[in-house]
Amino acid sequence: MIFGAMGAHTSRPGVIQCCGGGIDHNDITDGVVDIEHNTVKELGEELGLNPYDKDIVNEFSPAYLKTGGPTGKMTLAYVLRIKLTSPQFLQHYEEFVKKLEDDHQEPEFGQIFCIDMDTDSVEAFIAESEDKLNEYMAVLLRAAADASRLWSIRLFLP
Repeated sequence: MIFGAMGAHTSRPGVIQCCGGGIDHNDITDGVVDIEHNTVKELGEELGLNPYDKDIVNEFSPAYLKTGGPTGKMTLAYVLRIKLTSPQFLQHYEEFVKKLEDDHQEPEFGQIFCIDMDTDSVEAFIAESEDKLNEYMAVLLRAAADASRLWSIRLFLP
């Protein structure tokens, strides 16, 4: 799973979260909020990824809905499964950051994390980073690890 800590120049420096952002007027068509449009835009702005690029993307779909919590915000998380390994993605991201810097822009994430979706890795990351995690991250990470484990079990059932 790939996510990041917001850069020092952002409104939430150091907060660890998934790629994403608030809705703006460009995300509204005929009075309807287009969450997918917003998600596609944020993936491009923050990670340099196009979720419709079949050369690197296996899946792009809504997966988790979080409501409530300390801020009362609703969050829709998409799953973007890419064909790149962690080292390949980090190389892609490095090239993306270089392009931003060439255009005199700063990346929104100050640090990128790639963690395995097994329970031990997730729990270790949460314990190490709990005070920096956005309010939905611990629940999302645990749910994703659980889904990953269940998917693995399904693959081996007769």
